[in-house]
Amino acid sequence: VISLQEGSSFHHMSYSPQTIEFGTSGKEGKPLVMIETEDGRKLKVTEQHAILLASGEMIQARDLKTSHLLVNRNGGIVPIK
Repeated sequence: VISLQEGSSFHHMSYSPQTIEFGTSGKEGKPLVMIETEDGRKLKVTEQHAILLASGEMIQARDLKTSHLLVNRNGGIVPIK
């Protein structure tokens, strides 16, 4: 797993390999939230999954709106389709 290092910001992103410390498996009791971005990427997450907005705010996936802007893995801004 690659994750942002402590001290990363929107102006400077540093990545480093990290070990997975906790995982879950099994059937999810509720439907997943499917996020599709304008650049064609799709992501399915649980409704409580934390999502980073381009504003720097973290919200739960169930609260996303098409007006929100997300941050992609390169630090760019991408709209939700």
